[in-house]
Amino acid sequence: MGVRQLDTFMKRHVENGFASVDIHVECMKFERSHGKKPVLVIDLLGFISLIIEDKGQMLCGGRHQMYEENLEQILKELSKHADLVFFEDKLPPEEKKETILKRDQEKDETITEIIKRVKSHTLLSDILVEMGDWKITRTLSHYDMVKILAKRHGLIKFALTKDCDAEIAQYANDNPAVLAVIANDSDFLIFLGRWRYFSISDIKLNPLRTKEYNKKALRNTLRLNDQQLTILSSLSGNDVIRFPEVEKFLKTNLGERIKANRKFDFLGYFIHALPKDLNSAIEVIAKKVFNSDSKEVLEHIKDSINQYDTIFESKKLTDPLEKLCVDKQFGFTIDVLKKFVRKFFPYYCDITKPSTLMNVIMEVILKAVGIINFDEKDDPEKFSYYGKKTDCTGIQQYSDFPIFPSFNLPPLMELLEREKYPNHKQIRFQLLKWLINEKKLEKYDLNFVPKRFVHDILTLVFMTSNGFITTTQADIILLTIYNVEQKVTPREFRLPVVINENAFQIAHLYNFSYGLINKCFEVTGLLDSMSKILNFDGVAFHELYLKNESGMALKSLPVELRKWQNGFASVDIHEECTKFERSHGKKPVLVIDLLGLLGPIVEDKGQMLCGGRHQMYEENLEEILNELSKYANLVFFEDKLPPEEKKETILKRDQEKDERITEIIKRVKSHTPLSDILVESGDWMITRTLSHYDMVKALAKRHGLMKYALTKDCDAEIAQYANNNPAVLAVIANDSDFLIFPGRWRYFSNSEIKLNPLRTKEYNKKALRNTLRLNDQQLTILSSLSGNDVLRYPEVEKFLKTNLGEWIKPKPKFFFLRNFIHALPRDLDSAIKEIAEKVFNSGSKKFLEHIKDSINQYDTFFETKKLTDPLEKQCVDKQFNFIIDVLKKFDRKFFPYYCDITRPSNSINIIMEVILKAVGIINFDEKDDPEKFSYYGKKIHSEDIQQHFDFPIFPSFNLPPLMELLEGEKYPNHKQIRFQLLKWLINEKKLEKYDLNLVPKRFVHDILTLVFMTSNGFITTTQADIILLTVYNVEQKVTPKELRLPVIINENAFQIAHLYNFSYGLINKCFEVTGLLDSMSKILNFDGVAFHELYLKNESGMALKSLPVELRKWRIYR
Repeated sequence: MGVRQLDTFMKRHVENGFASVDIHVECMKFERSHGKKPVLVIDLLGFISLIIEDKGQMLCGGRHQMYEENLEQILKELSKHADLVFFEDKLPPEEKKETILKRDQEKDETITEIIKRVKSHTLLSDILVEMGDWKITRTLSHYDMVKILAKRHGLIKFALTKDCDAEIAQYANDNPAVLAVIANDSDFLIFLGRWRYFSISDIKLNPLRTKEYNKKALRNTLRLNDQQLTILSSLSGNDVIRFPEVEKFLKTNLGERIKANRKFDFLGYFIHALPKDLNSAIEVIAKKVFNSDSKEVLEHIKDSINQYDTIFESKKLTDPLEKLCVDKQFGFTIDVLKKFVRKFFPYYCDITKPSTLMNVIMEVILKAVGIINFDEKDDPEKFSYYGKKTDCTGIQQYSDFPIFPSFNLPPLMELLEREKYPNHKQIRFQLLKWLINEKKLEKYDLNFVPKRFVHDILTLVFMTSNGFITTTQADIILLTIYNVEQKVTPREFRLPVVINENAFQIAHLYNFSYGLINKCFEVTGLLDSMSKILNFDGVAFHELYLKNESGMALKSLPVELRKWQNGFASVDIHEECTKFERSHGKKPVLVIDLLGLLGPIVEDKGQMLCGGRHQMYEENLEEILNELSKYANLVFFEDKLPPEEKKETILKRDQEKDERITEIIKRVKSHTPLSDILVESGDWMITRTLSHYDMVKALAKRHGLMKYALTKDCDAEIAQYANNNPAVLAVIANDSDFLIFPGRWRYFSNSEIKLNPLRTKEYNKKALRNTLRLNDQQLTILSSLSGNDVLRYPEVEKFLKTNLGEWIKPKPKFFFLRNFIHALPRDLDSAIKEIAEKVFNSGSKKFLEHIKDSINQYDTFFETKKLTDPLEKQCVDKQFNFIIDVLKKFDRKFFPYYCDITRPSNSINIIMEVILKAVGIINFDEKDDPEKFSYYGKKIHSEDIQQHFDFPIFPSFNLPPLMELLEGEKYPNHKQIRFQLLKWLINEKKLEKYDLNLVPKRFVHDILTLVFMTSNGFITTTQADIILLTVYNVEQKVTPKELRLPVIINENAFQIAHLYNFSYGLINKCFEVTGLLDSMSKILNFDGVAFHELYLKNESGMALKSLPVELRKWRIYR
């Protein structure tokens, strides 16, 4: 409250008493003159008034997401130029207790009046007029929100010795780095000190401004010193001597209407006439103002004056438990330990609905006190608090015995330190259930409730189980919160004309109960892992409540909230990373399966069939990786070594892909509408092309660390890395194998990643184990019998159909397999023998080994190969994929997806000639005794994909050592030979006369790809012009984002677009083996949909006219 009317006096009657200031400018001035960032000391609870400007919204239950957004923005701006220190009041001084109790009583009377108005259906606008300037905004949930946001941006301190104002002033006086105190309390004009006083309630953004009240100007205007100002405050009415105590004295001298200027002028004269000795002055004040010289009155005046004394010794915390609670900001626990008397009653709630409401609330509080004071259970003290138990009583002090749990607890310090003592996890959840509703929550594993909604759901459990609300009303609350989380709640909402009585009661009870559950998290050591800022919109709730009283809300809730099955949940990645960082003290690591990233960037299969819209894929993936890397360190893994046991599976899978692609090519040739092709292809589609792969890799290198899986399958190396690195939060992939691997890390889906906010789906490994009651080893058997990358589904299909029928659904399948596995011998070798006999009707060594291979793919206990060869190490560091494949003799496949390899008939031979030349460069030292190069592909359209062997093709001129050739920057003297090799790879004759250095860097990759394609008869020069124009338009950003797909894909455009995709990746390999990758390669900027459109318009050769002059002269493919 501060000094009554002093704000008004400063604004209207003190010269230079009140001015607008730019906080950033003031902070920078301070930093320039002091050589360091200033400190701003902030009254924590003062911020609550700042964030809530609309009283109508607040009466409806608040729009918390907007309050959070507003406060977050203000604190972010403040912390740019200053260090922030927040103070929170923990110890109301004895002399202020009566004042505070009276103030709370007045608030309660006003709230009771508002409740009556709501019940009598008074218009909201009339209620707001009647409220005037009065408002209550300090609720449990607001307070928790302000505290959480403050912790993000600065240091929080508790006032444990004196009143918060005095501790703030003392801190500001003792710290020369303090520029200003930011508060909402005119007491700060009375405290002495060279720091300044900025108003919280006047803070505005863009630019960051507020009002400054000038302490010096007040002293000059009234000609009062610091001690005299403490008397001025006492005679004006403050937090100790309340206004009604001095009202009679002021009215006697100033009349019925006490105006600020007359009041402070009069008091100035009165104080100047007082004796200079303080004790004598106090005696005069007692007689003239209070007509009494009693000791009680004298002490009361002294208390009022002494509240401004900042020369006191702050209490030092010596008790380790108290220190822990201060460090962790466990406000409620400190209150109980220090025996501070606090109030517990919900604002704006009719406590007769239900009649047991206050008893229920206090039962939770007393249970929480019982946990804190568990050591005193044999000789407990009563717990004191303020509240009201019936509607007709005023607020008063009560004392009740704590309620203690019937089971034993660990020491409180261990219980509260969740990270340090994870072994108490079970007891923490047992206590939480006991606090909220043991019977209701008994069968649930709270670990599996979606983290985004666990606070909300447990609040609703508390409210419904105690009869505060119905389940239908709980559904409406949950839908309101879900809509806020999904950012679909409109910013602009009309307030209701008349507040619905039930919605009003429910909204405010939910606000209070949410804060109450936060206390439950605090005393069980679960605050950091389960609590979150309330995301509730009371205005939206009112609207939904009126629409959904019939129970329609449930139908609008997403399945993940309607029926949480523990296995699958939506997660906010930023939120999970922030939680991890708070609990572990460092940024988490996200381990990402590199090639899995192709999934989320190519969503539109129609676009992909047209050749892809690569600029959009790049933009999308760049944004995703940018967001991921803000809150986590990224580590990408790329598969380099398909294990021997998977080679057959991979080959079969490639054969299936090729058959499906051949079918699509037939559909395109027969002019089947694109929509029909998409329906026929269903969920199946190939997005992994050479150019996509190069793009993903280039972007990944920008945002994180790249690693190759060189020892085992990529999945196993990822799992091993995650197991060995405690900083790993999650693996992001698109492979259910990660549910089988053991490890405390989590598994996030990359195919479900969405932006704004950054979200994905998490598959819960623990839930799978709990649901099926299988251990880690048994899960590897489950995987094997379900069909995986080693034991393929067709191998187990007969066994499954024999037991489950023709239609094998997931649920019966996995529960049948669970029962089958439970019946197996515990010894693994014996279990494998039984599987071989019962599943494969064979006990042969081959089948036993095959099953073992399937199980062992999940083994993460292996020694990773260390690279000792300098060339191999260089290639791994530089991410020279193709070279590593050749050096390590990994078999790779080379054939272009979606291309009719009969056009031209020798297209595969041409492609392989480039590959064999590139191999010749890598293995140039072996030219006198070469080995054949092994690869997978098909040389004619009618054959299956199979293994081929061909000799490398070596250049006829001498080459420098490969390591020197590849290090362009280190060995610039090899520049000429690099370009000579590049021309030899692509088309020596065609490129002979050109200096490739002069080709525009933005288009050199595209132009050389077109040279390769035209010179080998893949496309005509006119078609090359159309491609180049397409690329140019994308580069210039003139290609529309919205383009209609063709109804029927043009057969020629289809073939050209996909051949261009493939050839672009092939030329990238040429850059790699010649040491020109960094200087000449770029991410493909090709738009297949735009190309289709241009192709149909430009077959006549019109494209050339649209090409700019700078590119026309570089049409070296013509």
